[in-house]
Amino acid sequence: MDTRRPLVLFLSALLIAVATACSGGSNGDGTSNDRSVIPRETLQALLKTAEAAGTGVAPQVNESDPTETPIPLSSLSGEFEVDFRSRSEVTDRDVREALEMPDNLDILIGEGTIAIAGRAPFITVTGSLSPDGAISATGAGTIETYGELTASFEGSLVDAVLTGTYTITGLPDGAVVFDVEGAFD
Repeated sequence: MDTRRPLVLFLSALLIAVATACSGGSNGDGTSNDRSVIPRETLQALLKTAEAAGTGVAPQVNESDPTETPIPLSSLSGEFEVDFRSRSEVTDRDVREALEMPDNLDILIGEGTIAIAGRAPFITVTGSLSPDGAISATGAGTIETYGELTASFEGSLVDAVLTGTYTITGLPDGAVVFDVEGAFD
């Protein structure tokens, strides 16, 4: 059994708790608090702790052109301009309006780990980043009046391009799936 897995799971849970605390959600007066981005220093501290746990990752290698210098994954932390396209038909107008996704996401990369955060209603996800750029990340949080929801991101980060599928579950009409594509800003 990999002894690092419990620590990585603990750090992921801690990051989700921090994201939930920082997301604000509702101000309690019916207005929404749009400050859902986790402070960069908090994400960096959590990722450094995960790195210290020994979840190492080898450098990314471009198999198609060995002479081309690949963009190191660790250099890609920062803001990504993204486009969300819903695959799900959302008929409820309130749900559709509540799911207006941000134009930018903050991504922090550690050794074998990744955290993806954005303004509400994006639910922060954390997880693994493999040497070839494959991402598998999950998170939990709230979106306005819909209570506790879960989210996942499955995709890749290759040559400064983020692509994948972002899924939010726990909504009244079921899961909502988005195709996500973006580039390092």
